[in-house]
Amino acid sequence: MEPGVDQLAALNVHTPRRLAEVAEIAAELNNRPRKILGWDTPADRFPRLVNERRSPLCCDDR
Repeated sequence: MEPGVDQLAALNVHTPRRLAEVAEIAAELNNRPRKILGWDTPADRFPRLVNERRSPLCCDDR
């Protein structure tokens, strides 16, 4: 740790540089194919899941 740097400030993830790093890592993970998803990526699968949740749960239109 650099001398004179507050330890809490050094752990802050809300700086523009840290936010960019976190976004880069998230993009990498969300675009990585997963065997458990049938080799889809989480980024591919998430919109489908959201749309399924918006659909009626039952076909019965009373």
